[in-house]
Amino acid sequence: SGRAVLEAIGRDGDADRLARAMSDHADMVFATCRRVLGNDAEAAEVTQETFFQFLRNAGRIQGSIGAWLHRAATGRAIDLI
Repeated sequence: SGRAVLEAIGRDGDADRLARAMSDHADMVFATCRRVLGNDAEAAEVTQETFFQFLRNAGRIQGSIGAWLHRAATGRAIDLI
């Protein structure tokens, strides 16, 4: 489950689970950033920043990983504008 992934990442920094979570959501995060920014290079940069933020906050995230990443990506993209 998403909650188990978040708990493992937050507790252990489990690299395999983190990589899977990132892989599962990378296309959505990039597409979200690109939709807001209209630029592939900026979208790639914000996508990377979003996953750094995810890594820093994994142990505290409540609910859906995808929903959290979507909100974070949208917010970071808007901040760049």
